[in-house]
Amino acid sequence: PPELLRHAGEEFVYVLSGSVDVYTDQYKPLSLKSGDSCYFDSNMGHALVSTSEEEAQVIWVCSRVTAPLSE
Repeated sequence: PPELLRHAGEEFVYVLSGSVDVYTDQYKPLSLKSGDSCYFDSNMGHALVSTSEEEAQVIWVCSRVTAPLSE
């Protein structure tokens, strides 16, 4: 697998077309196809790799958890 990324926050992946494998440093690779999704903590090492003949299309949402603003 490619180099795993890690950073503060949370991530959601939804596969629009094609298929991908989600690699993490804590779990076995997860295969996702069109219509599948996953959600994980971004502090865990992670990478997404297309596994379909055509280029996979995904919605990949990353949020960053920050400290609340002081009043």
